[in-house]
Amino acid sequence: MASKKTATPKAAKNQAPARKAKAASPTTSTKKKAPPKRTRTKNNTSAPLVIRAGRIPTHDEIAERAYLLWERSGHQHGRDEHFWLEAEQQIINGLPC
Repeated sequence: MASKKTATPKAAKNQAPARKAKAASPTTSTKKKAPPKRTRTKNNTSAPLVIRAGRIPTHDEIAERAYLLWERSGHQHGRDEHFWLEAEQQIINGLPC
C-alpha cells in the first residue's frame, strides 16, 4: 500500500514573506530643502567665467600676458595662478598690456 502525501498548495510555498508596511510620513515637512551643491571650477570659483568681449582667449595668449605680468611684478614666485587669472581677465576685457 502506498502512503498518501498531504497536498500543500505550491503557490503558498513559493510566495515571499510579507513585508512590514512603513509608517506613513506626514505630508507637510518642517525641514527646508537644501540648495543644490555648486560645483567648483578649476580656479576654485563657483561662478562660470563671463566672456564679455565675445571670444575666448587661447592658452598661448594667456601665457604670454601672464609672463609679462610676472616680469613687471619683479619676478614674484608663488603667484602664478594670480598672474594667469589676471592675464585672462585683461584679455577678455580687452585691456591693453
